Amino acid sequence: STVTTASIKDVILLKRDKDDPRTVIDLTPGEALEYLVRNDFCNPHQMVRDERKMSLRTEFYRKFLKDCEIHMINTVPPAKESQDLIRKVLGAQ
Repeated sequence: STVTTASIKDVILLKRDKDDPRTVIDLTPGEALEYLVRNDFCNPHQMVRDERKMSLRTEFYRKFLKDCEIHMINTVPPAKESQDLIRKVLGAQ
């Protein structure tokens, strides 16, 4: 059998910011989109970075994020602690 669709309901964004004491930040879809645009969609290896591609990426993420719970994890703590935080926000702990 083939699965024709998949649902993503949680999105985890990672950042490493020693100046931010917060370890878990819940974001609205708008805040998450702003962060992604400001940080090159967290992808420094984009082959094409013109206005058309920027518009396509922005619209894709706007639609993608609108129905998701979005959490940002600050990965300054040790890896084990960051992993525990991810499990906690996903309800897997």
